[in-house]
Amino acid sequence: ETLGTYAKVTATFFKQGKNRFANPVGHTVEQGIEGVFDGLLGGIDPEKICGHLDEMIRIRAVQDFSASQAVAFVLLLKKIAREELGGKGRDAARSAEWVEFDTQVDQVALFAFDIYTRCREQVFELRINDVKRNVSAIMERLYGSGADSDAAPAQD
Repeated sequence: ETLGTYAKVTATFFKQGKNRFANPVGHTVEQGIEGVFDGLLGGIDPEKICGHLDEMIRIRAVQDFSASQAVAFVLLLKKIAREELGGKGRDAARSAEWVEFDTQVDQVALFAFDIYTRCREQVFELRINDVKRNVSAIMERLYGSGADSDAAPAQD
């Protein structure tokens, strides 16, 4: 499901290779989803779950995803859990467990959104610093690096 958020050709590639060196994105997504899902089933340990999320979200933060697209895979865990457990959840006790599970998934989605936001901020900071370096290099070439480099060029 998560890999389905990528273009069809890309998703197919990610699904095929399990080798972390030949297919690092597919491997990271697979390991991350397993870690998050295990964390949900074993009780939320925010530090561990955020560690798994961080690796996946960093990849998605530099790709062409909106914030909602980047973290939507977390919400798909609700659907996956229900599909895996089938019809085993119809009674009231199970219903309360599903409500708790859904609440935990929602909390994980919020963690993912926070991580995505931090990663995008880092990407933008890197871009800004790159632009500053480029402008500085252009200014240095244009005006030279001598003592008068801080002074504006003479107006005619």
